[in-house]
Amino acid sequence: PWRMRNDLSGRVGRIRAPALFVHGRQDRLVDPRDSLRAAAAMPDARAVLLDGCGHWVQIEARDRFLAELGPFLRRIDDEHDR
Repeated sequence: PWRMRNDLSGRVGRIRAPALFVHGRQDRLVDPRDSLRAAAAMPDARAVLLDGCGHWVQIEARDRFLAELGPFLRRIDDEHDR
């Protein structure tokens, strides 16, 4: 009863936009395996699991989150500029 119940796994394969899933391994609200499955189903997605984090990785592990997000956003900018 304490987990999210929406399941969009049947639709994520249609998403063509670049995506980055940064997920805490100790997340008790959303199972980290869901991010791994979603990223695997999408053509341009990557999942990163961070140890020692729960649901709010951007707060709990700000520096590690930004270390993943920065290169991802730069890649998108570079591709957009071409």
